[in-house]
Amino acid sequence: MNIWDTAGQEKYRAINRNLYLGAQGALLCFDLTRKLVNDDIDLWRKEVQEHASSKCCIVIVGTKADKEEVLPETRALLEAYSKMNGFQFVETSSKTGSNVQEAFKIAVSEILLTKDPKKPDRAAGNGEGFGLVPDVSKNNRRNCCS
Repeated sequence: MNIWDTAGQEKYRAINRNLYLGAQGALLCFDLTRKLVNDDIDLWRKEVQEHASSKCCIVIVGTKADKEEVLPETRALLEAYSKMNGFQFVETSSKTGSNVQEAFKIAVSEILLTKDPKKPDRAAGNGEGFGLVPDVSKNNRRNCCS
């Protein structure tokens, strides 16, 4: 897998579009301690849907779930938005590690559910399609002309 954290910063917006190309899954992360409106979520959902693969699954992630300052209205908005759009929703905490792996497991499960059964399973190959680097040691060096 190739995983990119775009951090949502405006200055990286143009680069982000290239990172979405061919993406099969996206974790849209929102801070549970900040006030959100539907437009905030829509902005990122539309960006992913415009630039990623047509079957890109989206998981909505509420971050900083460990904080006392979690806003119940933000939590409720993310849950409702996820349900309304058919997305999975998970709350995480990077500080405690709570549900971080679960968020990725949900994304991978969603990707596998949308996988085209007519296409060959790349996992059976050398793994290059999943971001794994092939062995290019001296004894197994690949060469453009051989």
